[in-house]
Amino acid sequence: MHLLSNKKNTYKARLEFQIKRGVIDIESCDEQLILTVNKCIALCKNNKNDEAISILKPLLYFEWNWSNGDGDPSDLFLNFNDINVNFNDNWKLKIGIDENNLIITANVYFDVQLKNKPTAEAITDWLNDNSEYSCGFISCGWGYTGSDGDNVNLIKIFK
Repeated sequence: MHLLSNKKNTYKARLEFQIKRGVIDIESCDEQLILTVNKCIALCKNNKNDEAISILKPLLYFEWNWSNGDGDPSDLFLNFNDINVNFNDNWKLKIGIDENNLIITANVYFDVQLKNKPTAEAITDWLNDNSEYSCGFISCGWGYTGSDGDNVNLIKIFK
């Protein structure tokens, strides 16, 4: 049964965007960011990953741009404005190194308002069928030379 959106029956979906083992492209960084990345690499080499994370947290941001996907977000979502947020409690972050490259794995959780109450399967299928993973980007001003994949997942539907 689909419920129409109104004040009493407004549903949201919590989505998770994740980049797995993103390799930072040092050549895409400005001089100041190169210094920061190199400092983080040095800290990781000395098993001080948490200290390196504390350096990156204030610099990290997440962008979600619906137009980068293949589908029309108005199919399922009531509000589909672009999202831009700095690092906050809705993030999980791990960093490390691989052959002197800084590697980042990050998860960002964000809520979007649903047009009605579609099933979890309908949302998941729509996200996958429309390449919505391409809508998200996590950065400090860098690009990536590769990753083990970007994903967007439905976490829950709630009022």
